[in-house]
Amino acid sequence: MSLQDFNIEIVKNPDDSLKRQIAELTQVVFPPPPSYPLSYSGEMVGKLVETYNRIFSDKNKDPILVLAKNQEGKIVGFSFCYRENNLVFGHTLGVLENYRNIGIGSKLVTMVEDYYRDRGYNSFEAYCNDSALSFFEKMGFECSGCDSYYGWKIIKRLK
Repeated sequence: MSLQDFNIEIVKNPDDSLKRQIAELTQVVFPPPPSYPLSYSGEMVGKLVETYNRIFSDKNKDPILVLAKNQEGKIVGFSFCYRENNLVFGHTLGVLENYRNIGIGSKLVTMVEDYYRDRGYNSFEAYCNDSALSFFEKMGFECSGCDSYYGWKIIKRLK
């Protein structure tokens, strides 16, 4: 399996079904701790869909969803980003565990960077957990602090 086996595309106007699919996939990539109640997953999917609806309805945010699909059309990775003031904010980046370490995450980040750089944005900011910090550092991000809830704050200049 190599990166060439995947179709990676930018979606500007996802339909409700795709938003829900990405929200559900988020729960697979970032599962809640075992101590959370069973209702957490369903509630979080609903909250994520609400967030997607709010952000995609605000065209000033110039939101994008970048999808990585395997040859069967299954979504195996995604990135959801949008403009916040004069910078790009990376809301979510996730790749299913069986598809990691073949370049999908790097390609998703690169496509986001290229998209927003071409539109004149010069800064990309996100939060990540401990396990993702080294990935983002390899991608040229610098850690600029830590939030007890959101995790490591990372930033990259888009030149």
